[in-house]
Formats: sequence, C-alpha cells, structure tokens
Amino acid sequence: MSEHREILIKAKKREKWVVGNPHYFKPENVLLYKQEKDELLHIDEKTICQYVGLEDKKGNKIYENDVIQIEVDEDIQKWLVYFSKVVGQFRLRRINGAGEKMVYPANSRGLVIYNLHDKRKKYLQNDQKKK
Repeated sequence: MSEHREILIKAKKREKWVVGNPHYFKPENVLLYKQEKDELLHIDEKTICQYVGLEDKKGNKIYENDVIQIEVDEDIQKWLVYFSKVVGQFRLRRINGAGEKMVYPANSRGLVIYNLHDKRKKYLQNDQKKK
C-alpha cells in the first residue's frame, strides 16, 4: 500500500477563497474541482496557492503565500510561505527581517494570519489596534 500526498489548492473566486483539486484544461482556463459538491469552478489563476501538506498550531492548513506568525522569545515574527525552486520545497522567508527556514517544524508553533492575496489592509489595521 502506498501513501499519497493530498494535492489541494485554494484560489479566489469572486473575492472568496475556494479549496479543491486543480484541473487544467487550457493555460488561461484553470478550474478547481470541489469534490464534496461534485462541481468545477472557474477561478482566478493569479491567486492559486498550493497546500504544503502541513497545518499550523490550531490545525489550519498551510498554503503557499500564507503569512504565518510565530512567537520567538516574546518577539512576534511574521514569515511568508513560498516555494523555493533552488531547494525544491516550500520554505519560510521572514517578513521585515532577514532569515529563511523550513516550514517544518516551525508550523507547529505558528499561526496562519493571512494570505498575500487577501486584502492586507484589514490585517494591518488589526495589527495597529493591538499596539
């Protein structure tokens, strides 16, 4: 018996996230298959984010372009999930600072706070209110 990795993507459809399996018919016509509803959806291909196969500390699935917040010695750091073509894996790149690391095991201490394709203004306003 072989183990199969779950291939999921999330993308925007009319400003809302949808999650499913990718289906490609033409480069300009990317569809997403939602198995629970047995339907194909037209999505904005510029917002496609692949599931990295890991969850954050609250069990939320982590996708490419997610921003993860990790507390390190009372310092709250934000990290971007991206795919490194150099090493062929998903990695974390520090936002507003230097540094890069593997997603695992940092994912178990982190929390997904937003995705780069979201309206970042909303999250930046929330950060200002906390200060």
